[in-house]
Amino acid sequence: MPFRISTFLKTCRTPESRLSFRYTNPDSMCENGHIACSPCCTKLGNKCPSCSWPIGYNRCLAIEKVIESIKVSCEYKPYGCGETFSYRQKNTHEEKCIYAPCVCPISDCSFRGSTKQRSLHFSSKHWSSARRFQYNCPFSVSVEEDDGLLFVLINQIQLIGSTVTLVCLDPSSSTRRYDLMSKKGGSSLRLESFMECVKERPEAGFSEDFLLVPYCFYCTSEKLMLEICIWK
Repeated sequence: MPFRISTFLKTCRTPESRLSFRYTNPDSMCENGHIACSPCCTKLGNKCPSCSWPIGYNRCLAIEKVIESIKVSCEYKPYGCGETFSYRQKNTHEEKCIYAPCVCPISDCSFRGSTKQRSLHFSSKHWSSARRFQYNCPFSVSVEEDDGLLFVLINQIQLIGSTVTLVCLDPSSSTRRYDLMSKKGGSSLRLESFMECVKERPEAGFSEDFLLVPYCFYCTSEKLMLEICIWK
């Protein structure tokens, strides 16, 4: 005959075990039956917070089964994700979720939203910082009119010149190849590479692939002229 039970779980008090229930480690039980999570056991020196008996050596399989049976929604549900899964799968799913919010590439802008929302935001708020282009066609210096993807050209000043690379601000986008070229007179420098697709604003020096352009390639107006082609 089926039966039901009700139980109340006392939340742990360490920063690693917040009320949001970020469970990643097995729970332990002391000989008196009190339960604590692994971060709490470590912080308390393996002493039970309720009775001070040793704790951290015996796993509580019953609570682990309860945790495994919990079904949760994706953290990015407000952005369109309708997936539900067991709690243990939560972090794995959210690391790859295509609905993860993206940030605006403008450094002093706090916008976060879906890829589509960000494209509309960027077009309306930062239109002067963007340039439309066509795939497979070179352009002189970065948003594809059909799919709304945002590409960011990163130019970092170094001792002997500039390091230039290109990234796509869309973690769900497939890998894209791009060509980057700088010319001066009869000389030219060219990089053919695959761009990284990210959801956060890229930090300085994050990419291993870049085009190093010496200062002698700068024109008289101290501007660096580039030709870029993004392949679809």
